[in-house]
Amino acid sequence: AKGLLSEYQPKYNSARAVYRERKKYVDEIDWNMIAVPPTGSCK
Repeated sequence: AKGLLSEYQPKYNSARAVYRERKKYVDEIDWNMIAVPPTGSCK
């Protein structure tokens, strides 16, 4: 199982890095701006 682990380790690490970057980006978005339903309810 050592070969399998060494094969999946880079993929796992890069996936985690991408997930962390994406989460950081999502957390910086102004959620109040997105939480408005796009039905023109502000009229």
